[in-house]
Amino acid sequence: MKEHNILGVILAGGKSSRFGSNKSLSNLSNSKLIDHVINKLSKYFNEILIVSNDRKLRINESKISVIKDCIDGHLGPLVGVLSAIKFAKKNKNYNWIMTFPCDTPFFDEKIIETMIEKNNFYKGKDFFYQG
Repeated sequence: MKEHNILGVILAGGKSSRFGSNKSLSNLSNSKLIDHVINKLSKYFNEILIVSNDRKLRINESKISVIKDCIDGHLGPLVGVLSAIKFAKKNKNYNWIMTFPCDTPFFDEKIIETMIEKNNFYKGKDFFYQG
């Protein structure tokens, strides 16, 4: 299932102002929220990118990269998506990214499977802006 040209991306760049602390590092059933998402994505992606503005976030796993937003100022999740697209195109030449919020540990993995299946339809096509 990992034979595709999609980069799995976890968006963890928010300020967590309503939550009070970095929610991606909060515990749920003896694991961090972000670890629950990483464990699900690891089954489907050869590489995972985490977009986070928290300098304390450290993941010591070779298949996981952590970057910060490409535009400063905590401007929202679309800047995280833009950051992931730039990373995918510049560093790895992925054709697609699939994004997941860091605070949704209970999403149905069927979503990933369906998107990967749909990707096979578009295989070989590059839909990134070439401007």
